[in-house]
Amino acid sequence: GDIFGGDGKMPNIDELQKRLKGSPDVQQDVEPLREGKARLGVSIENISEESRKQYKIPSTLQGVQISSIESGSIASKMGLQIGDVLVAIGDKKITSINDVTSAMEGVRVGDKRQIKIERYSQNGHVLIDQTVTFR
Repeated sequence: GDIFGGDGKMPNIDELQKRLKGSPDVQQDVEPLREGKARLGVSIENISEESRKQYKIPSTLQGVQISSIESGSIASKMGLQIGDVLVAIGDKKITSINDVTSAMEGVRVGDKRQIKIERYSQNGHVLIDQTVTFR
């Protein structure tokens, strides 16, 4: 259905949640907005052996691999790509999905964190190290 009211105005979070209620995916997307939690805008997974071969990721590199990126997200604006490896958020080294959850605990919209990404490809290796403000 149409998420906008008959007046064409964007509803507030509470109203939007009522209109879209019933979809667990929507609940997961709306709750962080309500609580002011920061999001990077990526889906992640542990690095598989297949990915290590495809992207030429060294077996010694620890981190989590980006498997999808939301359009318009912080990750998208940083120029991140599917296959990039997230290795640190702030001062926390990332070796697993649980590390990402832990590193993002307490990060709110407006907070700044340093994000470190390693990218491997046919063209070699790039380190992306940026401080971002979560919106």
